Amino acid sequence: MPFDREELEKFRRSGRILRETREEMRSFVHEDMLIIDVCEKVESTIRSKGGKPAFPCNVSINEVAAHYTSPPNDKALIPEGSTVKVDLGVQIDGYVTDTAFTVAFSYEGQSMTKTAESALRAVIDNIHDD
Repeated sequence: MPFDREELEKFRRSGRILRETREEMRSFVHEDMLIIDVCEKVESTIRSKGGKPAFPCNVSINEVAAHYTSPPNDKALIPEGSTVKVDLGVQIDGYVTDTAFTVAFSYEGQSMTKTAESALRAVIDNIHDD
């Protein structure tokens, strides 16, 4: 079932907030910072732009493949030399967009991240109608 104009606008607004938040957060994440600070910054940025978090911000480090969310008063830090994936989502009246990005603090992690981003770009470039 196709979306109507109002529904599409909610998706677009959600996506715009999501993109802006993701790009701001790329430079915020760094080694030796509290993971909970990343989560709280993502969620407060989304709210400040007029959206609501679609789910708790997830920060996955190294071998943790997905969905670690800091519990209250978490004291865990982002380790030096780690690879960090931040997964975030925005919702406007229940219309959800989500994305993730990776920040790598080692040569190996940076190489892996560049390869994955290159593969993603190739897929996006080849998506079309039909």
